[in-house]
Amino acid sequence: IRAEWQPGDSLLTMNTPAAELYLGQVDGFTVQNEADQFLLNQNGVPVDRWLGAPWVGAADGFSAVLDEASRTWFVIDTIRQPVYFRGNWQAIVNSQLEPVWRGDNVLVYRTRPDRVPLVTEPAEPLEARFNNKVVLRGFSLDSVETEGGDPALEVVLFWQPVAELADDYTVFLHLRNNRNEIVAQYDSQPLDGVYPTSQWQLGERVIDPITVSLPADLPPGTYQLVTGLYQLDTLARIPVANDTSGESVVVLKELTWP
Repeated sequence: IRAEWQPGDSLLTMNTPAAELYLGQVDGFTVQNEADQFLLNQNGVPVDRWLGAPWVGAADGFSAVLDEASRTWFVIDTIRQPVYFRGNWQAIVNSQLEPVWRGDNVLVYRTRPDRVPLVTEPAEPLEARFNNKVVLRGFSLDSVETEGGDPALEVVLFWQPVAELADDYTVFLHLRNNRNEIVAQYDSQPLDGVYPTSQWQLGERVIDPITVSLPADLPPGTYQLVTGLYQLDTLARIPVANDTSGESVVVLKELTWP
């Protein structure tokens, strides 16, 4: 980081003493979960107990730092990342930052040069229940282009676990034509595998941004976008409450292309 530091950069980390020692700068102490053990109260403001760096403990605060700085570095390690950060924070890291170094369990991220701020509230609310384990609270949808110029759908799903999850479920998105044929699809554990469902905490909100690449020659017409969850080892889909499709899917939207 020191070798590539530029004026206007900011640094966020849990390891504030090392940041001060090696860089002489730290702009925020980052921990989202179980933060009280690390904090002191300084004139009514929570700060870390080592340097008095301001606490950045919410995903919105994390986004605000990314908005204000020309570039932001985020340093964490593989042990503490899944313990102290939840789904909305992980979504920001996964979609807004790029990994630039990894070694000895240390992870170094930096703001993506093409960063587009993440949607944090669903444009279209839902309450689709999956087997009384997970609720899909809504989604947002936009048409974009990939780096190669091909068309794509940018979908953000908003999940909430309502029971303890022992299994790692896979999310699927299908775009289907009027003959119910799949013309584009996406399959992955949430956040491209970074935050599997077995790590979800009861009641938290998990933001899952997904890019679905579309065929460059996709014919004009009406399409249906559906989503669901399944277990990878059996390919069995998780039942959806009040499902009228007969397929254990949630119909998100009817689309007209282009």
